[in-house]
Amino acid sequence: MLTFASKRLYNCYRSLASCPLPPSFTGMAKMIVQQNGNPFADLKISSWEPLKGVDGRAECPECKRSRKFFCYTCYRLVGLSDPAVIPRVRLPLKVDILKHPLERVGKSTAVHARVLAPDDVTMYIHPNIPTYTDTSKLLLLFPKKMALTTAEAAQMMRDSSQLPGAGSDQSGASVDPNPWSGLDRLVVIDSTWNGTNAILKDERVKDLPCVKLSEAETHFWRPQRRQDSKHLATIEAIYYFFREMNELINGRSYSGIYDNLLYFYAYQYGVVQQAQKKRLEEL
Repeated sequence: MLTFASKRLYNCYRSLASCPLPPSFTGMAKMIVQQNGNPFADLKISSWEPLKGVDGRAECPECKRSRKFFCYTCYRLVGLSDPAVIPRVRLPLKVDILKHPLERVGKSTAVHARVLAPDDVTMYIHPNIPTYTDTSKLLLLFPKKMALTTAEAAQMMRDSSQLPGAGSDQSGASVDPNPWSGLDRLVVIDSTWNGTNAILKDERVKDLPCVKLSEAETHFWRPQRRQDSKHLATIEAIYYFFREMNELINGRSYSGIYDNLLYFYAYQYGVVQQAQKKRLEEL
């Protein structure tokens, strides 16, 4: 799935050797945007009608700054007639997001997780981050060479769920009724990919056990230079972690329980796509 600003479409398309070159830049650009479709169509995401009804920006009641939908510094909903209609997601473990101090908060997708799952997500701005003394039930979501795959992490959690005093499986082994009991915290870095080393080299972070995703691809509308489609936006990485782990731990198809983590992200994707199509129609 490709999403590019129109000024980059020509060069990006030329790199797709299997596709014939259209007769004009305009025709090529329109074809790519039309092929993008909606990658979120099959997800169980709540209605965006409350967002479509918001006209312009509103003042955050806490910091008094102009915001739309939510305040990305106070993490509260803004300008909605009924904030209760915005979905809230419950996660099976706590998530700590370590934000790079130079990451632009207005463009950070990590804030979506903090707003949509406020009971389980905490934001920290580096270097003001926690010291993790017990890492036995903690994973850092980052694709280091020695990182566990999600399948390996799930197996580790299944092994640790066989605890004394729990229920029994068919083999008679004691099994904790909570399949997530082997893990209680996920740490996520929020930064451009080129800026992650500043946090990874921190003494409090560098030795944390890591986990990496499998085959997820980004649908971010602002692709980073020299990064392929495997380099996800922060909210995508969080979502796909819980989706992959849910399937692996429970041993059954994913039910859509975490899809609303992409509530704002998928909506904004659609807005960007519509704006691109409109500009291309005017060419």
